[in-house]
Amino acid sequence: MQMTYRPAAATRSPLALAVALSLGLGACKGKEDTGDGGGDGAVLPGGGEAGDGAEVCAGTPPVIEEFRCEASGLRDDETGAPTPTLTLWALTSDADQDLSAYTVNIYFDEEVDGVVSEADPVFSPVFGTLSNSTCTTGEAQLGAILLIKGGNPKLNTEYEFGVTVEDAGNVVSAMSVLPCITPLPDGSPGDGEGI
Repeated sequence: MQMTYRPAAATRSPLALAVALSLGLGACKGKEDTGDGGGDGAVLPGGGEAGDGAEVCAGTPPVIEEFRCEASGLRDDETGAPTPTLTLWALTSDADQDLSAYTVNIYFDEEVDGVVSEADPVFSPVFGTLSNSTCTTGEAQLGAILLIKGGNPKLNTEYEFGVTVEDAGNVVSAMSVLPCITPLPDGSPGDGEGI
């Protein structure tokens, strides 16, 4: 499993790192491939056929089945300083099985109202690869470890976090939203009372 982190713009101090676990690797099912390249292959999850030169499964958005967050201790930031972390987990499924590569987009705001704006994200998207094979990854536990340095977002404060997941076919899920309390300075769970 290979994961790639692309750093945030210079004005963005919080960092996000990727963690992922592929939970379901389902082979493309359908008729047997004759190997003649004439389109007599397996039916792919996106509706195409294997063997016709277009090994593409796409078009169906991922679905975030479960979304949770947890204080996850300390981790060194880019300067080596121990920094409190918050880990977001998104159990994600995709009917067309193209979660082989993914992007997790992370948003948050202070108003707990079930809606999080996608404007001006603080955290950069998290990119990852679960498989080099197409049409085989239909479910995965995707995670992002957020370094919470205390500016924005603040430590020990309740926010509403929202995530979307984009699959290898560049199709984006609906946003999943969850109230979550950022950790204390020692990385332990907060109570939302600030510091």
